[in-house]
Amino acid sequence: MRPKVGKLLAALVYVAVAGNPLGAVAWSLKAAARGRIKSGEKWLDDQGRQIQAHGGSMLLHEQTYYWYGENKDSPTEWRSWKMPEQEFWYSRVPALGISCYSSQDLLHWHNEGMVLMADASHEDLEAGQTLERPRVLYNEVTQQFVMWLHVDDAGYSRCRLGMAVSSRPTGPFHYQGSRQANDMRSGDFTVFKEDNGTAFLLTSAQAQSGDVRSMVLHQLSGDFQRPEPNPINVLPGLDRESPVLFKHADHYFLITSGSTMWAPNAAEMHSSPSLEGPWSSLGNPCQGKPLQQHDTTFESQGTFAMPLHAPGAPGHFLIMADRWKSDDLGNSTYVWLPLHVSMPVQTPLQLIGRSEAQPNAPDPDAMASSPDARPARASLPRVAMEWRAAWDPHSGLDMPGTSLRFREGRARMHRLYARTGAADAASRPDVQLEGTAIAAV
Repeated sequence: MRPKVGKLLAALVYVAVAGNPLGAVAWSLKAAARGRIKSGEKWLDDQGRQIQAHGGSMLLHEQTYYWYGENKDSPTEWRSWKMPEQEFWYSRVPALGISCYSSQDLLHWHNEGMVLMADASHEDLEAGQTLERPRVLYNEVTQQFVMWLHVDDAGYSRCRLGMAVSSRPTGPFHYQGSRQANDMRSGDFTVFKEDNGTAFLLTSAQAQSGDVRSMVLHQLSGDFQRPEPNPINVLPGLDRESPVLFKHADHYFLITSGSTMWAPNAAEMHSSPSLEGPWSSLGNPCQGKPLQQHDTTFESQGTFAMPLHAPGAPGHFLIMADRWKSDDLGNSTYVWLPLHVSMPVQTPLQLIGRSEAQPNAPDPDAMASSPDARPARASLPRVAMEWRAAWDPHSGLDMPGTSLRFREGRARMHRLYARTGAADAASRPDVQLEGTAIAAV
């Protein structure tokens, strides 16, 4: 589409909808028409209906993107959660099913319908139950699409992982039942597939006999339909959820959130040269403005990392997140963050920035502003992620069906200094994360 034509189309869309009930979403339509993703707004599919794909994930198959997520298009209900010493109230939407949307450009989405629906014939899929965070893997050997999802009751007491299969990415998916992976109660989770075809589940898990949760890695069987024995606790003793896992340059990155129900909280990034660990904390990845929203991950919670397979430009990812509305979950919005990773990794990282655990550690900002205090650039990795209100997926970076470029002005780069065990400074990793994110709206 030529630039002038795109602007004209945007104007026509705005005029067409400004005077009717869809006028409230005119900006979302105009943003899509000119090739910009506007996080935090209400997004519509190609039929003008609100996209229902919460807690979602994405699969690229044969040059088409498939976005799977929870359909919450139903009134939100409130329930009480009674603990020994107090009572909590939480909101939920009874299970409707899992939606699928398809796109060639990450901007215009076609509703493929409900690929797994609530079903009274199965206990896990009854309308009063909970179906969350669907993840789909394609198995090249069996040529099957395998969906994993968190299935639970209304009170989140069952903590199980369900599994369904299909011969097509658009379903229907045939439900195969649920389990507690390796006899562990499972909550939020994600999936990850290595280049060699091996697949994994990474779950926020809890042993049957204990109260402490941790992040546990389960290798999947060759057909991706069951977890193998001998899971690995990758973040022992840390109560984290909503894992977002991705890999670049033979190094792994994991972004997680705290456990505060629907309320946003501070994200934490870990890195490791191996899925099995050890994992080292890189602190809160949120950078840029507004500074006051760093502790709430810009009012969102991460859900999935989608590699953008860009020829000649490795290290680009789409970070998907949700901005939850606890009193109206069906109108929760989406926050999508283009993220660029550039790091020749050779050794694991260990954060030495100032923290409560290390109150006397060097202040990264002070080190950055003082040449005498700042160690040599070659001896320290650099980690920075920039956040902006919108991004343009149609200029600058070739990838299947679209392209990516950061168009907004650069925000101030923040640094987290880390050290490694490398004896030779020249062999130490050089790390730089750059991306875009939602500012307050």
